[in-house]
Amino acid sequence: MRAIDVICPVYREEEVIDLFHERLSAVLVPLDQRYAFRILYVLDPSPDRSEVMLATISANDPHVEVLVMSRRFGHQAALIAGIDHSGADTAIMLDTDLQHPPELIPRMIELWEQGAEIGQAIRIDGPEKGLARRLTSRWFYRLFLKLGGVELPVGASDFRLLSKRVVEVVRAQLPEQNPFLRGLVGWLGFRTVNIPFTPAKRERGRSNYRASTLLSLALDGICSFSKVPCIGLGLGVAALTSLEESASSWATRWETGTSPAGRH
Repeated sequence: MRAIDVICPVYREEEVIDLFHERLSAVLVPLDQRYAFRILYVLDPSPDRSEVMLATISANDPHVEVLVMSRRFGHQAALIAGIDHSGADTAIMLDTDLQHPPELIPRMIELWEQGAEIGQAIRIDGPEKGLARRLTSRWFYRLFLKLGGVELPVGASDFRLLSKRVVEVVRAQLPEQNPFLRGLVGWLGFRTVNIPFTPAKRERGRSNYRASTLLSLALDGICSFSKVPCIGLGLGVAALTSLEESASSWATRWETGTSPAGRH
Protein backbone atom coordinates (compact mmCIF):
# COMPACT_ATOMS: atom_id res chain seq x y z
CA MET A 1 0.00 0.00 0.00
CA ARG A 2 1.46 3.34 -1.04
CA ALA A 3 1.78 6.02 1.63
CA ILE A 4 0.58 9.62 1.29
CA ASP A 5 1.34 12.48 3.67
CA VAL A 6 -1.09 15.40 3.74
CA ILE A 7 0.73 18.48 5.08
CA CYS A 8 -1.48 21.23 6.49
CA PRO A 9 0.02 24.47 7.89
CA VAL A 10 -2.06 26.09 10.61
CA TYR A 11 -2.06 29.60 12.04
CA ARG A 12 -5.00 31.18 13.88
CA GLU A 13 -7.59 28.81 12.48
CA GLU A 14 -9.59 27.95 15.61
CA GLU A 15 -12.84 28.95 13.90
CA VAL A 16 -12.43 26.64 10.93
CA ILE A 17 -9.98 23.84 11.78
CA ASP A 18 -12.66 21.38 12.91
CA LEU A 19 -14.68 21.93 9.72
CA PHE A 20 -11.53 21.60 7.61
CA HIS A 21 -10.63 18.29 9.25
CA GLU A 22 -14.16 17.02 8.74
CA ARG A 23 -14.06 17.80 5.02
CA LEU A 24 -10.53 16.47 4.58
CA SER A 25 -11.43 13.21 6.32
CA ALA A 26 -14.54 12.83 4.16
CA VAL A 27 -12.29 12.98 1.09
CA LEU A 28 -9.64 10.57 2.42
CA VAL A 29 -11.85 7.86 3.95
CA PRO A 30 -13.07 6.48 0.59
CA LEU A 31 -9.40 6.15 -0.48
CA ASP A 32 -8.28 4.47 2.74
CA GLN A 33 -8.39 0.96 1.27
CA ARG A 34 -5.84 1.86 -1.40
CA TYR A 35 -3.49 4.27 0.38
CA ALA A 36 -2.02 4.74 3.84
CA PHE A 37 -2.71 8.35 4.78
CA ARG A 38 -1.08 10.51 7.43
CA ILE A 39 -2.41 14.01 8.08
CA LEU A 40 0.37 16.21 9.41
CA TYR A 41 -0.79 19.50 10.90
CA VAL A 42 2.11 21.96 11.25
CA LEU A 43 1.22 24.68 13.73
CA ASP A 44 2.83 28.08 13.77
CA PRO A 45 2.26 29.04 17.43
CA SER A 46 -1.06 30.92 17.48
CA PRO A 47 -2.56 33.32 20.04
CA ASP A 48 -5.82 31.37 19.87
CA ARG A 49 -7.03 27.83 20.62
CA SER A 50 -5.68 26.21 17.46
CA GLU A 51 -3.19 24.04 19.37
CA VAL A 52 -5.82 22.84 21.84
CA MET A 53 -8.21 21.98 19.02
CA LEU A 54 -5.51 20.13 17.09
CA ALA A 55 -4.66 18.11 20.20
CA THR A 56 -8.30 17.03 20.41
CA ILE A 57 -8.41 16.15 16.71
CA SER A 58 -5.20 14.12 17.04
CA ALA A 59 -6.48 12.25 20.09
CA ASN A 60 -9.58 11.17 18.16
CA ASP A 61 -8.01 10.34 14.79
CA PRO A 62 -5.09 7.87 14.53
CA HIS A 63 -4.19 9.25 11.09
CA VAL A 64 -3.30 12.66 12.55
CA GLU A 65 0.03 13.96 13.83
CA VAL A 66 0.66 17.51 15.03
CA LEU A 67 3.99 19.29 14.70
CA VAL A 68 4.26 22.52 16.70
CA MET A 69 6.94 24.99 15.64
CA SER A 70 9.14 26.41 18.40
CA ARG A 71 8.08 29.95 17.48
CA ARG A 72 6.31 31.83 14.69
CA PHE A 73 8.31 31.16 11.52
CA GLY A 74 5.65 31.75 8.87
CA HIS A 75 3.67 29.82 6.29
CA GLN A 76 6.54 28.74 4.01
CA ALA A 77 8.61 27.51 6.94
CA ALA A 78 5.65 25.46 8.17
CA LEU A 79 5.35 23.80 4.75
CA ILE A 80 9.07 23.07 4.72
CA ALA A 81 8.89 21.56 8.21
CA GLY A 82 6.17 19.26 6.92
CA ILE A 83 8.28 18.29 3.91
CA ASP A 84 11.22 17.54 6.22
CA HIS A 85 8.99 15.16 8.22
CA SER A 86 7.56 13.42 5.16
CA GLY A 87 8.76 9.96 4.22
CA ALA A 88 5.76 8.90 2.16
CA ASP A 89 5.53 8.01 -1.52
CA THR A 90 3.96 11.41 -2.15
CA ALA A 91 3.15 14.55 -0.19
CA ILE A 92 0.12 16.79 -0.63
CA MET A 93 0.06 20.23 0.93
CA LEU A 94 -2.89 22.56 1.37
CA ASP A 95 -3.99 25.39 3.64
CA THR A 96 -6.53 24.80 6.39
CA ASP A 97 -8.77 27.83 5.78
CA LEU A 98 -10.82 25.90 3.16
CA GLN A 99 -9.70 28.24 0.40
CA HIS A 100 -7.92 25.13 -0.92
CA PRO A 101 -10.74 22.59 -1.49
CA PRO A 102 -9.78 19.11 -0.17
CA GLU A 103 -12.09 17.66 -2.82
CA LEU A 104 -9.30 18.19 -5.40
CA ILE A 105 -7.07 15.62 -3.68
CA PRO A 106 -8.45 12.51 -5.47
CA ARG A 107 -7.79 14.19 -8.82
CA MET A 108 -4.22 14.99 -7.78
CA ILE A 109 -3.65 11.37 -6.76
CA GLU A 110 -5.12 10.15 -10.05
CA LEU A 111 -2.72 12.35 -12.03
CA TRP A 112 0.20 11.15 -9.87
CA GLU A 113 -0.75 7.53 -10.62
CA GLN A 114 -0.69 8.46 -14.31
CA GLY A 115 2.89 9.69 -14.06
CA ALA A 116 2.75 13.33 -12.95
CA GLU A 117 5.51 14.26 -10.51
CA ILE A 118 3.79 17.50 -9.47
CA GLY A 119 0.08 18.24 -9.31
CA GLN A 120 -0.17 22.04 -9.09
CA ALA A 121 -3.45 23.69 -8.12
CA ILE A 122 -4.03 26.97 -9.98
CA ARG A 123 -6.24 29.51 -8.28
CA ILE A 124 -8.80 31.21 -10.55
CA ASP A 125 -9.93 34.48 -8.97
CA GLY A 126 -13.11 36.25 -10.04
CA PRO A 127 -14.31 39.84 -9.53
CA GLU A 128 -15.16 39.09 -5.90
CA LYS A 129 -11.43 38.96 -5.13
CA GLY A 130 -11.06 42.68 -5.79
CA LEU A 131 -9.24 44.48 -8.56
CA ALA A 132 -6.24 45.45 -6.40
CA ARG A 133 -5.55 41.86 -5.31
CA ARG A 134 -5.92 40.50 -8.84
CA LEU A 135 -3.61 43.17 -10.29
CA THR A 136 -1.07 42.55 -7.52
CA SER A 137 -1.07 38.84 -8.34
CA ARG A 138 -0.52 39.44 -12.06
CA TRP A 139 2.23 41.96 -11.30
CA PHE A 140 4.05 39.45 -9.15
CA TYR A 141 4.07 36.62 -11.68
CA ARG A 142 5.28 38.91 -14.47
CA LEU A 143 7.99 40.41 -12.28
CA PHE A 144 9.03 36.98 -11.04
CA LEU A 145 9.54 35.81 -14.62
CA LYS A 146 11.51 38.94 -15.54
CA LEU A 147 13.79 39.01 -12.48
CA GLY A 148 13.85 35.38 -11.39
CA GLY A 149 13.78 33.70 -14.77
CA VAL A 150 11.16 31.15 -13.64
CA GLU A 151 7.78 31.07 -15.33
CA LEU A 152 4.94 30.39 -12.94
CA PRO A 153 1.32 30.16 -14.05
CA VAL A 154 -0.76 33.06 -12.77
CA GLY A 155 -2.58 31.77 -9.71
CA ALA A 156 -0.05 29.05 -8.80
CA SER A 157 -0.79 28.26 -5.17
CA ASP A 158 0.74 26.32 -2.31
CA PHE A 159 -1.86 23.61 -2.87
CA ARG A 160 0.06 20.86 -4.64
CA LEU A 161 1.11 17.24 -4.78
CA LEU A 162 4.80 16.35 -4.87
CA SER A 163 6.11 12.87 -5.64
CA LYS A 164 8.72 11.41 -3.30
CA ARG A 165 11.43 12.13 -5.87
CA VAL A 166 10.45 15.81 -5.99
CA VAL A 167 10.30 16.00 -2.18
CA GLU A 168 13.85 14.68 -1.96
CA VAL A 169 15.13 17.19 -4.52
CA VAL A 170 13.27 20.06 -2.80
CA ARG A 171 14.93 19.16 0.50
CA ALA A 172 18.35 19.19 -1.16
CA GLN A 173 17.79 22.51 -2.97
CA LEU A 174 16.15 24.64 -0.27
CA PRO A 175 17.95 27.93 0.42
CA GLU A 176 18.89 28.69 4.01
CA GLN A 177 16.85 31.90 4.06
CA ASN A 178 13.69 33.21 2.38
CA PRO A 179 12.50 29.90 0.94
CA PHE A 180 9.80 30.23 -1.72
CA LEU A 181 8.34 26.87 -2.62
CA ARG A 182 6.28 28.02 -5.59
CA GLY A 183 9.38 29.28 -7.35
CA LEU A 184 11.55 26.32 -6.37
CA VAL A 185 9.00 23.73 -7.46
CA GLY A 186 8.51 25.53 -10.78
CA TRP A 187 12.26 25.82 -11.30
CA LEU A 188 12.95 22.09 -10.83
CA GLY A 189 11.38 21.15 -14.16
CA PHE A 190 9.61 17.91 -13.21
CA ARG A 191 6.52 16.82 -15.10
CA THR A 192 3.75 19.07 -13.82
CA VAL A 193 0.00 18.97 -14.37
CA ASN A 194 -1.96 22.13 -13.50
CA ILE A 195 -5.37 21.78 -11.87
CA PRO A 196 -7.54 24.94 -11.85
CA PHE A 197 -9.83 25.67 -8.92
CA THR A 198 -12.04 28.51 -7.78
CA PRO A 199 -11.55 29.31 -4.08
CA ALA A 200 -14.69 29.17 -1.99
CA LYS A 201 -15.76 31.98 0.26
CA ARG A 202 -14.47 31.54 3.79
CA GLU A 203 -17.21 29.90 5.84
CA ARG A 204 -15.76 31.04 9.15
CA GLY A 205 -13.05 33.35 10.44
CA ARG A 206 -11.01 35.93 8.55
CA SER A 207 -8.03 35.67 6.25
CA ASN A 208 -4.59 35.98 7.89
CA TYR A 209 -3.17 37.44 4.68
CA ARG A 210 -3.07 41.14 3.85
CA ALA A 211 -1.78 42.66 0.64
CA SER A 212 1.50 43.56 2.36
CA THR A 213 1.87 39.96 3.60
CA LEU A 214 1.47 38.63 0.09
CA LEU A 215 3.90 41.19 -1.32
CA SER A 216 6.42 40.29 1.37
CA LEU A 217 6.15 36.67 0.28
CA ALA A 218 6.60 37.81 -3.31
CA LEU A 219 9.71 39.77 -2.32
CA ASP A 220 11.20 36.68 -0.68
CA GLY A 221 10.51 34.70 -3.83
CA ILE A 222 12.01 37.25 -6.20
CA CYS A 223 15.10 37.74 -4.04
CA SER A 224 15.59 33.96 -3.77
CA PHE A 225 15.75 33.57 -7.55
CA SER A 226 17.21 36.90 -8.68
CA LYS A 227 20.61 38.56 -8.40
CA VAL A 228 19.00 41.98 -8.78
CA PRO A 229 19.31 44.01 -5.55
CA CYS A 230 16.03 43.87 -3.66
CA ILE A 231 16.42 46.94 -1.45
CA GLY A 232 14.03 49.01 -3.56
CA LEU A 233 11.44 46.26 -3.56
CA GLY A 234 11.77 45.95 0.22
CA LEU A 235 11.16 49.65 0.66
CA GLY A 236 8.10 49.34 -1.56
CA VAL A 237 6.67 46.59 0.63
CA ALA A 238 7.34 48.70 3.74
CA ALA A 239 5.54 51.64 2.16
CA LEU A 240 2.59 49.46 1.20
CA THR A 241 2.36 48.09 4.74
CA SER A 242 2.22 51.62 6.16
CA LEU A 243 -0.41 52.64 3.60
CA GLU A 244 -2.46 49.53 4.30
CA GLU A 245 -2.43 50.13 8.05
CA SER A 246 -3.51 53.75 7.52
CA ALA A 247 -6.34 52.64 5.24
CA SER A 248 -7.45 50.04 7.75
CA SER A 249 -7.49 52.63 10.53
CA TRP A 250 -9.49 55.03 8.36
CA ALA A 251 -11.99 52.29 7.47
CA THR A 252 -12.46 51.42 11.12
CA ARG A 253 -13.14 55.04 12.03
CA TRP A 254 -15.59 55.32 9.15
CA GLU A 255 -17.52 52.26 10.31
CA THR A 256 -17.70 53.54 13.88
CA GLY A 257 -18.67 57.07 12.82
CA THR A 258 -15.57 58.71 14.30
CA SER A 259 -14.12 59.99 11.03
CA PRO A 260 -15.12 63.49 9.95
CA ALA A 261 -17.04 62.13 6.96
CA GLY A 262 -18.80 59.54 9.12
CA ARG A 263 -20.22 61.90 11.73
CA HIS A 264 -23.90 62.73 11.71
